[in-house]
Amino acid sequence: GLSRLPPPSKGDLFLDLEGARFAREGGREYLFGLWLGNEYRAWWALDDAEEKAAFEAVIDVIMAAWQADPAMHVYHFNHYEPTAFKKLMGRYVTRGEQLDKLLRAERFVDLYPIARQAVRAGVESYSIKKLEQFTGYTRKVALKNVHEPLLQVELALDANAPALITPEIRADVQGYNEDDCRSTEVLRDWLESLRSEWEAAGVTVPRPGEKAEETEKPVPEVQQQAVALRERILATLPAEATEPTHADHPKWLLAYLIDWHRREVNAEWWEYFRLKALSEEDLFEERDAVAGLTYVGRVDIVKRAGSQKPTGSVIDRYTYPLQEIEIGRKGKLKLQDDTPFGDVVAHDRMARLIDVKKGSKAADLHPTAAFSCDVITTDGLQKSVLRLAERTMAGADECGAQLLFRRPPRLRSDTFEQRVAETEQDLAVRVAMSLDRTTLAIQGPPGAGKTYIGAKMILALVAAGKKVGVTATSHKVIRNLLDEIVGQAAKTRQPVQVGQKPGEMSPEPGTIVEFDDNPPALHAITGGEVSVLGGTSFMWAREEFAGAVFKEKSRLILEKFLWAIPLCLVIIRKAE
Repeated sequence: GLSRLPPPSKGDLFLDLEGARFAREGGREYLFGLWLGNEYRAWWALDDAEEKAAFEAVIDVIMAAWQADPAMHVYHFNHYEPTAFKKLMGRYVTRGEQLDKLLRAERFVDLYPIARQAVRAGVESYSIKKLEQFTGYTRKVALKNVHEPLLQVELALDANAPALITPEIRADVQGYNEDDCRSTEVLRDWLESLRSEWEAAGVTVPRPGEKAEETEKPVPEVQQQAVALRERILATLPAEATEPTHADHPKWLLAYLIDWHRREVNAEWWEYFRLKALSEEDLFEERDAVAGLTYVGRVDIVKRAGSQKPTGSVIDRYTYPLQEIEIGRKGKLKLQDDTPFGDVVAHDRMARLIDVKKGSKAADLHPTAAFSCDVITTDGLQKSVLRLAERTMAGADECGAQLLFRRPPRLRSDTFEQRVAETEQDLAVRVAMSLDRTTLAIQGPPGAGKTYIGAKMILALVAAGKKVGVTATSHKVIRNLLDEIVGQAAKTRQPVQVGQKPGEMSPEPGTIVEFDDNPPALHAITGGEVSVLGGTSFMWAREEFAGAVFKEKSRLILEKFLWAIPLCLVIIRKAE
């Protein structure tokens, strides 16, 4: 643990946040505290505007301190502070580049795992309060006196009544926060003293390698376009557009959706680097990691389909001790040194056995820990949203913006009223044939028949000479609907050609034609080889696919989303 301590520097900062979990969706960071070594600074945030301003101010102070002292670090206790910063960056779309630089340069230092790995203390938990009996820090605000003020702040914010926070309550909570900040410095100094004792005894305690600030990279063109477009959109909107009830609120949302994908990718990269930096002991507590791996044996040698010659890849089996793991089949495992380990091909949680398919370079590698964190490039998706936003702001009546603007579905003719003796399925099919540049959502719990109705609608449209695109968040969900289409068509003997660009090609050809790349899939739907094509948003977001399902100026795209809760949406879009 002591070997993870960077050298102390005059510009070091000590950070602590106070949060109210239920004050708003996602919680509220209502007090930001910084100890600058000789000065304590606090920022209160009782609403969104103040929270954004406080976050920006704290990041600005940290960046200024880093510029003044390139060797500085920001010390905190446990991972709450960096996690909160990532959340705030995404919430307010601000200070993203600065936070990214700080994280990549490893400027944040968590003293909690360092203390756990440096000392063995006779305490119930390694909280900073429990460790103060060893560090010698004496609090200005007694812990027994601060529980009630902390609770009163949380209750006031939860009730949206910040006026109930009296000056006395505020003083107690701020004093508590200052104690936490200053105690963090004292803990760091105490750990440094232990390190000095070891070195005085002749034990070498190396420092971690200094992570140099990365060379400034040019902002990607797509991000420049996103920022410029957002500024153009926001310039046309009144300040009140931030309110959900305002007529221009959908445009305000659209402005911040433009680079949503990039922000999500940044969050994935931050998680990747966080997992990469953890020790094996800490990986035991991570659901996206497995620790304590023990090699059991070789399950299989991967061979070529035709010649049956070994490819060099192997499948090895490992066991692991009891721990919570969310790594499923097809999860990609990596090691702490960035080395790819392999793909999970089987995982028996009850028996605690995991089979990993490894390439030739890792065939004889048997690590004791690995983690899973895939970062997928989403530039194509962001460009698609950019194009949608440009067309929407130019006045186009975009199908893709109908839900955003809360517009009810439209029909060219006919009505949504259910006719006498007309079933829900018949109503859905009739409506699908008359949609007018709109979006129709069909909602229901599992087993309600959404897949069944969706297939009926698609077959009716195909019979009318339409082309249909199917998309979802996973290849499996897409395949489920395509299989239903093929099954219903077989029963009624309706000719239909169905294709899919899956994540992984099936070993044997089937009724559904599979494409291993975008160009042949595009050629098939535009050339009439298939009338129904399934693929994830990564395929449909490509610009060349924008008109792929148009025929006689009409198109239909069916999207199926499976949420974490037992809810499934089937959305149909049609443009004339």
